[in-house]
Amino acid sequence: MSRSRPRPRSAPGRTTEPPLLRDPVRVLVLLCPQWPLQVAALSHDLLPEQPVAIIDRGVVHTCSPAAEAEGVTVGLRLRQAQQRCANLIVIPHDPDRQRRHFMPIQEALTTVVPQIQVVRPGLAAAPAAGASRFHGGDEELAERIFEEVVDLVHDPRLAIADGLFAAEQAALRTTAESPLRLLPPEESAAFVAQLPIADAAVAVGDPSLATVLPQLGLHTLGDLAALPPEKIHARFGSTGLRAHRLACGLDVPMLAPDPVATELGWRQDHEPPLASAAQVLASCAEPLEALVKELGQSGLICDEIRIAVGTTDGGWDERTWRHPWEFTADEIRDRISWQLAELGHQGASDELDQIAGAEPTTAVSSLRVTPTRVSAAGHHAPDLLGERPDEHVSAVMARIQHRLGPNGVQISRVGGGRLLAERRILRPWGEALPTSQEARVDQPWPGSVPGPAPARVFTRALPVGVLGEDHQSIRVDERSHLSAEPVWFISPEDPAGHLSRILAWAGPWPLQQRWWHQAGELHRFQLLIATPDVGPTGEQVWLVLTRAGDWWAEASYD
Repeated sequence: MSRSRPRPRSAPGRTTEPPLLRDPVRVLVLLCPQWPLQVAALSHDLLPEQPVAIIDRGVVHTCSPAAEAEGVTVGLRLRQAQQRCANLIVIPHDPDRQRRHFMPIQEALTTVVPQIQVVRPGLAAAPAAGASRFHGGDEELAERIFEEVVDLVHDPRLAIADGLFAAEQAALRTTAESPLRLLPPEESAAFVAQLPIADAAVAVGDPSLATVLPQLGLHTLGDLAALPPEKIHARFGSTGLRAHRLACGLDVPMLAPDPVATELGWRQDHEPPLASAAQVLASCAEPLEALVKELGQSGLICDEIRIAVGTTDGGWDERTWRHPWEFTADEIRDRISWQLAELGHQGASDELDQIAGAEPTTAVSSLRVTPTRVSAAGHHAPDLLGERPDEHVSAVMARIQHRLGPNGVQISRVGGGRLLAERRILRPWGEALPTSQEARVDQPWPGSVPGPAPARVFTRALPVGVLGEDHQSIRVDERSHLSAEPVWFISPEDPAGHLSRILAWAGPWPLQQRWWHQAGELHRFQLLIATPDVGPTGEQVWLVLTRAGDWWAEASYD
């Protein structure tokens, strides 16, 4: 007879899970519903009525109401979702982009409530007791927060309850018509007790509990709390025990706020406001040196900062800057200078501005610099991530940028896209290039040009002529049929508009490029043109685009 071995028990104090509090603190939660969809809509110019799905590792992470109406659900595989909704717009899940878009909201919250903790992009929490006393009560505190974020996020929701779990669940049950839920201390426990088991299963990261426990007759957290904890632990392990504790009113403590944003970030207020960039840059020199020095003493480097410039017209210009290596104090000053130049201030090109007669349009009343991403310096060893360019090279590039502006020296990488101009990604020297995921390189991009890229890609497509034997412009119908055989070509480089013979052609290849915004389908052709006066072969290959009888040159193979 075989004997089962007892399950080993973990030693006291050896668990890696966060501890639970018996008396949860009052917690305020700000929820941005469907945050991945909100970010995708801003980044891809999507309309509310379009069916959209955010895909994470081949599975639907979030979907729009229009997609849900077509039968798309969270957890569905991509192929199944596309079968249910043929015109589904697929967007890859991008937590980094969602985090960056959420940062202005986080910073706005810090003006009302200290110690903001981002639980995940789209959900922020903070201890509510002190802020509530300061503002005169929970309702007054909620009103102040709504005032701060109403212009930054669509349909914000807010809840205050005992503990992070109860506050988050209360926020999830708000609506656009009733965006605020306040649970008095004496009501939080009763609110948690009536929640379905699935809510705790999601909170502890064990979806199986949402299936197994209801099969045993446990449908609410109140049902679960009535059982002895040792039996739950013996049957369902550590995740079951944590779900039981949440059901009993125990909760995770509020995590410590990000020390980077609260301790290393700084703000300057200028009274009177500063009218020139030179004054602004001079005033921030010492704080920037102190910031970089403090990071170095802590063994940290910063490769992402957020700069916010407050102006006398009451507005804030905020931008996140990334660096391929790490920021020095001078490089942060350069970013401030570039941002001021974009605002219309005299920046790194003071002499050029004076020659042109430019005058600053507004003055700077405040400046805020916040490191948004830091990491241990040891994680950036040269043999792992490569070294910075030679200091002499960096200095030369910086001097050129001071003369020509930040875009005077650029670096590039290949990105994803159907049009060739979209695939060329340019960034100023010293700014980080997007990752492969951000550049969407690995997406299929049907209709893109395969094989070696053309030698010349025009920033803007140039008008050309593609004519038939009768010298009439050729049109392509909705079935990709040509109105005539391509015979003549008018080059964009020939101001006289002479006709060149088309020796061979291939196409059309349809490009469904944002078809919902533009009338008519876009097609691409490859044309071999006879050019006796150009090149050793007397031939030249062009990539051209056409829509509704109009033709443009996208690139050429020289």
